[in-house]
Amino acid sequence: MKPHPNSVLAAVLCGLVSLSLHAADANVLFDQFKELGAPEPEKRKAAREQVVQAKLDAPPVLLAMLSPKQNTDEPTRLGVVRALAECQPLSEQAAQTLGWTAVYDKYPEVRREACAAIRQLQDDRAVGEVLRHGLSQDPNVRRAAALALREIDDPRALAMLVRSIPNPSVTANITGPNGPLKPNLTVPAGPYGARLPLYLPRGEISGVASDIGSPAVDLLKLIAAKDFGTLAPGWFNWYREKVGDIGAAERDLYPRSLRERMNLPP
Repeated sequence: MKPHPNSVLAAVLCGLVSLSLHAADANVLFDQFKELGAPEPEKRKAAREQVVQAKLDAPPVLLAMLSPKQNTDEPTRLGVVRALAECQPLSEQAAQTLGWTAVYDKYPEVRREACAAIRQLQDDRAVGEVLRHGLSQDPNVRRAAALALREIDDPRALAMLVRSIPNPSVTANITGPNGPLKPNLTVPAGPYGARLPLYLPRGEISGVASDIGSPAVDLLKLIAAKDFGTLAPGWFNWYREKVGDIGAAERDLYPRSLRERMNLPP
């Protein structure tokens, strides 16, 4: 996994990012904010108050503490994510960093905390950052982003993925019949034993099907932990059941499973 570009925010400790924040002040805030992960509730509360008092100077330092280049421990990173979620409105960098943390942070609980913050804030930029990594070609990155999207559980992101599934296109070529054209079979057509001849294609059929499957389908399979095929209708019904458009009453009307009703493979 590549390090997030926002890791350069660690340079705030040297006064390179925030022009209003000198290196000495950044170091002081950095030491104070380390108490966000202290085991004593009083120290955590005092650190939260320091974040509120720092106002505009706090977010750059908090972002620097989430950098993969910083060896901050798990409790501290948890406290930093919670404090960052309270620094509203979030800047573009803060929203992207929350999205990156939800996918890439080395601690599972920190990733979950970042997902909880994104779910609470409903920040489109953070969700978009997670989605961007979910469409990666790297299967490990895609799997990590799918876990984050499942934890965030934003219906808007799921609806966007379902709508982005392309419809398959098929091209077919039928060669002409060999020899004289004769009816394939005849069927009854009216009284007195009349029969109607049917002429069906006799030549070979060849064609190409494209747009079967997509990165969105691969990501949805990981999020749902189910396989509803590669076509949009199957995933649309899954989405409707998930958001409650189809409930138990509608499902009871159909004794067969959704996959059977859509003629999907078992």
